[in-house]
Amino acid sequence: LAFSVAAHLEPDILLIDEVLAVGDADFQKKCLGKMEEVTKKDGRTILFVSHNMGAIEQLCGRCILLKDGEIKIAGKTGRVINEYLNKNNSQKAIINFKPLKNKEAQIVKILILNKDKKPSTAQIPINEKFFIQIDYKVFKQMNNVLLSILFFIGEDLLLLSSESDKTGRLTNYLQGKFKTIIEIPAFLFNVGQFYFNIAIHRPYIEYIDHKQNIYFEILDINNPKSAIFKGKNIGKIAVMLNYNTLKIDD
Repeated sequence: LAFSVAAHLEPDILLIDEVLAVGDADFQKKCLGKMEEVTKKDGRTILFVSHNMGAIEQLCGRCILLKDGEIKIAGKTGRVINEYLNKNNSQKAIINFKPLKNKEAQIVKILILNKDKKPSTAQIPINEKFFIQIDYKVFKQMNNVLLSILFFIGEDLLLLSSESDKTGRLTNYLQGKFKTIIEIPAFLFNVGQFYFNIAIHRPYIEYIDHKQNIYFEILDINNPKSAIFKGKNIGKIAVMLNYNTLKIDD
């Protein structure tokens, strides 16, 4: 509502802070459309604060990277986005999050676990499965909720999304502490650097909590395909499909 009102007041400079972190997909799409209209048709200035790299790239010709209230880099959007992604590519295996107030639920910790379900590093051999563990607190009973994970590469190129219920059914949670572990099979991702977002949300309604840009790297270690493909197939997904070949004629 605040964005809708502000967008129609026709200010010379409009400051928008994480507007795409709330609302459903339709609302976010409308926000992007309105911001494009304001900047391109009306010629007004928008200061767009966001961790959504795709939206920043789409909307902004120039970009500023801030850290602890200081400008670290300013310039063309592509260059600043690359700098941001490189700076944040720390690949921690355990990430703790500060407590938040006035939330139905909060993600408190994300862990990247090796094939033995133990924290190691965020660097995983391509031929080994790994696990992502999400620890979260539910402060009061919440209904009609999904836990989702989205995998990306580069500047918000979505590769894969998955929900906590394979059938898409919504879940009800009682108050308490919860832990969800997601198994990632070997040879799902190709060699390279990736990142994922985690969200607790009511689909098309609201995000209850979400964490972004959790990085990991797939390494070419003990890869049986290395001798043929030099360790890296074309593409970003490395799923090994089953082939069944039969001789049908002379």
